[in-house]
Amino acid sequence: TPDALAAIRLTLIVAAISVTLNLVFGIIGAWAIAKFDFPGKSALNALIDLPFSFSPVVSGLIFVLLFG
Repeated sequence: TPDALAAIRLTLIVAAISVTLNLVFGIIGAWAIAKFDFPGKSALNALIDLPFSFSPVVSGLIFVLLFG
């Protein structure tokens, strides 16, 4: 159906944009953390490490509790 194709197309477009932006900002962030000392470096490092400390199930539960 046209709706299913539109949904698949939208998913692929959003995924491509998301991967590209994550690649660009990830390389910039990693380079900045590795090469420079600046105020907020530890906060940036903590922000980058945050997804690794929460399981996806806990994050999903938090979103359900907040928005559901």
